[in-house]
Amino acid sequence: MELKEFFEFFKRPAKNLAVFFICGLILGGTAFFALPKSFVSKGTLFVSRIPEESAEFYTYSGYYAQQTALSYADTVRGLLENEVLHAKALETLEIPVTDKNLRNLERKIRVKDGGPQLVGLEVKNNSSENAAKIWEALTLNIENTSKEINLQGDPQLKITRVKEKPVIQEGYRNLYVFSAVGGLMTWGLGVFFLALKDYLKEAQN
Repeated sequence: MELKEFFEFFKRPAKNLAVFFICGLILGGTAFFALPKSFVSKGTLFVSRIPEESAEFYTYSGYYAQQTALSYADTVRGLLENEVLHAKALETLEIPVTDKNLRNLERKIRVKDGGPQLVGLEVKNNSSENAAKIWEALTLNIENTSKEINLQGDPQLKITRVKEKPVIQEGYRNLYVFSAVGGLMTWGLGVFFLALKDYLKEAQN
């Protein structure tokens, strides 16, 4: 297709494409108000190891404790993403442990590297109350599981909540973004159908 033909293609069905775009704007705006709001429950865990007591400020024990905690933070992140811990959290919430419920829970969880010895945990849900409950269940079970594991390993390792309760935030949504995306999607569909129509017409001729 030459450049002139390209511009002619869009000039001819401009009204039709405008209709597609306006319909998309309306659909995007409708989706904004129709779709349920989402909430994110956020919290941070601090992983540490209690060093052996010493009168000296800088000791090998203190350095070893820090390095061990840094390494254990990766273990904590792995456990929070593990299906077994998710199953324990579902039991705490009194939700049946099924493949469907485990997959749904996995989609709601996001584990982040918050920095040295810090593990961030975010839970997304359509209810602020449920987002907080799921966060609490996961945090409680990672604390208990860690204690059980370390009883036979290194009992000096511990997990501390930076803030006792999670921070609840409403998920970001923007009416203009929803409308623009809807308009562009339907406009793109309009271009596709009009191009297909011209192609089939030329093929018949």
